[in-house]
Amino acid sequence: MLAPAAPPPSWANSAASKSPPRRFPSSPPNSGGEFEKWRSRPLPEISHLFTDATYYKVRIDGNVRDCATLIAIGIRRDNGKRLILGVSCALSEAEVHWRDFLTSLKERGLGIPDSTTSAAHVGLRAALRATFNSSP
Repeated sequence: MLAPAAPPPSWANSAASKSPPRRFPSSPPNSGGEFEKWRSRPLPEISHLFTDATYYKVRIDGNVRDCATLIAIGIRRDNGKRLILGVSCALSEAEVHWRDFLTSLKERGLGIPDSTTSAAHVGLRAALRATFNSSP
């Protein structure tokens, strides 16, 4: 005999709030610029690069738009450990946005990875070819 299903959590039955969205600062309070330090830190050489993007709705000049959050994760060449290399927000996954993001990683010491794993997005593929002079 099957056990009865657990009741849903209390938040599952709540209605969406009609209050205006909260405004978040560009940097967390008391961060002392830690995020910007992290985003500009030198990077080790990597053997494998993973890239992806996800979309979030954001308010820009009073209009709600979809914005892409680009992310790169790498496998360190020296010890095989994973690390988040960087994140960037852009208006889309167009080649220009991916190319700027990947170029910034390369300028910080990323080197040329032995292999990459990514979606087959046209903009990303073109940016990988342009930045690392290779085909994905």
